[in-house]
Amino acid sequence: MFAPLVFYHRVQSGILHTRAIGANGDCVGSHTGAALIAVQRNEQKIIAVGDAAKGINRSGVDVYAPFSHPRVAVHEFEAATKLLRWFADKSLKDASGTTRLARRLPCYMVIQVQRDWDSALTDIEKRALFDAAKQAGASRWFTCEHPDLLTDLQAWEIAYRKTEGHWQVTDGDLPSA
Repeated sequence: MFAPLVFYHRVQSGILHTRAIGANGDCVGSHTGAALIAVQRNEQKIIAVGDAAKGINRSGVDVYAPFSHPRVAVHEFEAATKLLRWFADKSLKDASGTTRLARRLPCYMVIQVQRDWDSALTDIEKRALFDAAKQAGASRWFTCEHPDLLTDLQAWEIAYRKTEGHWQVTDGDLPSA
């Protein structure tokens, strides 16, 4: 039996960093790019994601930056869900584009939103992040507030040692890096 993968998503200044963490706490893949997604309006088909979505200006195509609103953590829920799923899948592909691990396994998601202002996530924002993670395929989901980038082991510890929900993480809560 396989242990669920942990996808650690960190959103900061319009950039989404995703790391896939295996059962032993080691990184098994990663992907970083602009938190943008271009979607064909009629069919809701993804046209481009990340840096490739920059500058797309065609009729019938909407470009979303779901984590870049100045006052809320998630302002385009469907786009956020698609973006989390796409980045998780992309983190498991090697340079040739082939999937290295079975993405259909259950997975856990730890989402860390780092803001440019000093404010905690509201209950509504936490709920939006939980729902986006669930819709993106997570069997367990967590949000984390901590000013620094978590290590792979720290994200793994949150996913495997904590109960589902939101964590206002202090340095004392984290294993040493």
